[in-house]
Amino acid sequence: MKLTRLLAILTLLVVSCASEIDTGPQRPEPSEPATGPIVAEMTVEDADFALYDEGAGCVAVEIAYPGLQPTVERHCFRGEEVLSRTEPCGWLDPQDETAREFDCDVELPVVLYGRVTTPHIGFVCIGTIEATADPGTGVTGARFVEMTDAGFILEAAGPGESPAAHLFTRGGLRYGEPPLDAPSDPIYRMCEAEAPWGTTEVGYGIEVWITIDESLQTDEIGFGVAGGMGGEATGGGAWADQPGPQMFYLDVPSSGRDLSVWVETTVEGDPLLEADLPWPPEFLQVLAGEMECRVSRIAVHIAAGARSGDADAIAVSWDGNDCGAS
Repeated sequence: MKLTRLLAILTLLVVSCASEIDTGPQRPEPSEPATGPIVAEMTVEDADFALYDEGAGCVAVEIAYPGLQPTVERHCFRGEEVLSRTEPCGWLDPQDETAREFDCDVELPVVLYGRVTTPHIGFVCIGTIEATADPGTGVTGARFVEMTDAGFILEAAGPGESPAAHLFTRGGLRYGEPPLDAPSDPIYRMCEAEAPWGTTEVGYGIEVWITIDESLQTDEIGFGVAGGMGGEATGGGAWADQPGPQMFYLDVPSSGRDLSVWVETTVEGDPLLEADLPWPPEFLQVLAGEMECRVSRIAVHIAAGARSGDADAIAVSWDGNDCGAS
């Protein structure tokens, strides 16, 4: 009895191990056709790539290669997420006698593709990273990718190039948070050494104090602000837990002229309200170098009408202190 049970256990282990053997990539279903207008095209080796604008920050890359089954890659971009890359694994039409179910049929060239959706981002830089034991020493180069006037990106990827995007304002200040999937400091410094923007503009720190209507103080409603060099966001429950103004610290470029505010439903993820509101005249004086402040403060009040998309529900005012003419 014990021997029978032992044999059964061994059989289960063999079956389990066999099921966990990595057979490599598996053939996907043919892709759905891309939609929308073509905004960029290019040919790399024997492969043709067409970039489609599918709307709402979403793009599709259609890949054409001799004998390839319908292949389209898609991605939606927003904020600091501006860049992705295509997969090198290609699959021939299933009718082809050389087509396989595993391990890819052909190796395709790789392209970088993306969409910059905020006008505050003026430059996108990427690094070339070699595999080393110390990731901080693996950066061997950096370059800026080209983008269309509408912010679309389609470029061939070089060997070792990472799609981790290092972003800059039009005046050369770092935008947003450093990518977590790259040794960012040496990449930033190599990008800044090229300085395609010319003279780097000045950046300013500011405190944005936000109050919201009591009806919005729920985690089902999300809020965010951005000042031209990235933003911050949180849920309405933060005000329920700690009533009163909530402070967001923002970096603002000297070329900045407005504060972006958005309100969204976290349940559905759809924006309720997005608005670009001009800075108060006093803060424009600070940005122009006409007034110096130890601390610049802006007050933002968001009324209940934001839930229905009423742009007048957001009010911005100056709340600076320790300021004077320069």
